[in-house]
Amino acid sequence: LNKLIEVVKLVDLTEGAHIERELMLVKLKATGSQRAEIKRTVDIFRGQIVDVTSSV
Repeated sequence: LNKLIEVVKLVDLTEGAHIERELMLVKLKATGSQRAEIKRTVDIFRGQIVDVTSSV
């Protein structure tokens, strides 16, 4: 708490036109058929798959 800085000014930007975004990182373990379903779900929510690797 000692590292907190004093807030000098606050502006509420939600009153005007704006875009809100959320970020979620998820790690999944899936088989081939499950990967296809995950891809469809990601597409529905306009998500992005960052990395796909094979299981070891």
